Amino acid sequence: MSEGGRSRFSGRALVSAKIAAVLALLAVAMGGVALLRAGGQQQAGPVQPEDYGRVYEALCDAGPAVRAGNPTQVGDAFYGEVHAGLHSIAEELAEVDRPLAADLLRSKNAVERALDSSNVGRLASHWDELLRVSQMALESLGAPYPLCSI
Repeated sequence: MSEGGRSRFSGRALVSAKIAAVLALLAVAMGGVALLRAGGQQQAGPVQPEDYGRVYEALCDAGPAVRAGNPTQVGDAFYGEVHAGLHSIAEELAEVDRPLAADLLRSKNAVERALDSSNVGRLASHWDELLRVSQMALESLGAPYPLCSI
């Protein structure tokens, strides 16, 4: 405390610190929600560049579940095999093509929102967009990826 019983922190600094704390708690909570959505099968840690093709393959492999309107199966695949990999791809991609990295994260987020709402119609269109943007991202990074026939 400083003179007059006032905190030595300015009002703006205190608000910033509170916002940072709330955002940190929210990030931890969202990680827990994602883990619950995946039935406890969420990917651990960042995905290595040599595994980027497997992330894309998992996106492709979930296509039939998307088309069948099975958001539970899609969510398990997405949060268990794809989600962390997309973050790793976007992080590396941001170094060479920030707008494309942003597109990838927006597409990933749209799929997350569709899964949260169980909106099967929107999920299919968002999934297709995520496949398209993911392929562009891997091409931009020069990373190999399998053909996807959905």
